[in-house]
Amino acid sequence: MLLLWAVYLALLLVLAIPVFVVARRRHRTATIRNVAISAIVVGGLMGMTRYTSDRLVEQCIEVGNTQCFDAGSTGILWLFAIGFTVVVWARAWNLRGR
Repeated sequence: MLLLWAVYLALLLVLAIPVFVVARRRHRTATIRNVAISAIVVGGLMGMTRYTSDRLVEQCIEVGNTQCFDAGSTGILWLFAIGFTVVVWARAWNLRGR
């Protein structure tokens, strides 16, 4: 689970580079800290979602079912990533205009 969290955290931090750059230019350290904290939290949620989904599919297969698939977890992971990206890039756009 920690590996999944680290992978998703890295992805979210890469997506947050624009806000880090703009906030650093504007000397907004609180914004950088808040975005980093939100990336840690959202990355943790994404890691837990993926881990629980994988575990449920494994348990389904162990019982003997052959068509085990969790499509809902993929959708929620996309929603987490897209939502985070939209919010972070909107914040970067907002900071850029000041």
